[in-house]
Amino acid sequence: MSAFVRSSSVSACRLVFAQGRAPVEIRVRLDWECVGGNRTTTCGKVGVTVAYTDPDAAQPSQARASHDYSDSFGHTQSQGMVLRIIDFQLPPALTQCGIGTMIWSRIHRALDAAGLLPMRLTGGLSSKDATVRQVDAAGRQVRQMAHGAFYPASVPNIARRNAFWQRMLDTADRRFDCDAAGAGGFAGRFIDPAAHRSYHRPFDVLEIDAGVPGGLP
Repeated sequence: MSAFVRSSSVSACRLVFAQGRAPVEIRVRLDWECVGGNRTTTCGKVGVTVAYTDPDAAQPSQARASHDYSDSFGHTQSQGMVLRIIDFQLPPALTQCGIGTMIWSRIHRALDAAGLLPMRLTGGLSSKDATVRQVDAAGRQVRQMAHGAFYPASVPNIARRNAFWQRMLDTADRRFDCDAAGAGGFAGRFIDPAAHRSYHRPFDVLEIDAGVPGGLP
């Protein structure tokens, strides 16, 4: 009888911006299992923790923050290995500066190192993403005056969100459907989004010890 095998890996990096935002740390953990190394029995989970400084915190003591994301992957008879994205969203302080793409680049790197590629991504698109909070260069939410008070400003997001997910999908076998309201879905072979010609990051990426979380200054 083939042995039941469990494996895991952890990696981490720090994003250092030339100006504006404080450093951000990304920690990626993979946990997977299979029977005797058989790919058709492989399933697992990817988890990401992002440690950052929230520039909108009411008090300096509350500025340290973290954001978690996780989803599962497994083998299917029709598509092979598939990672189903249920709900990937970042808090405003981590948006509009390339962090999301780098998170998925790190996930791709971890899957590759574990021998879990090729893998397909599938996910849905929601009309709720048609706009997002506008932030400045430091990640602070921009506010605008309306009816005698200040409210968070929003910016159109459909084109930016669609480009974000399309970077991750090989064009050779990609499905991407999005209506005028921003709803739809996508599927395709997962590729490294940070290698896409449209991606330009405003930070340096430094490898750090994955066993020492929360090392932000």
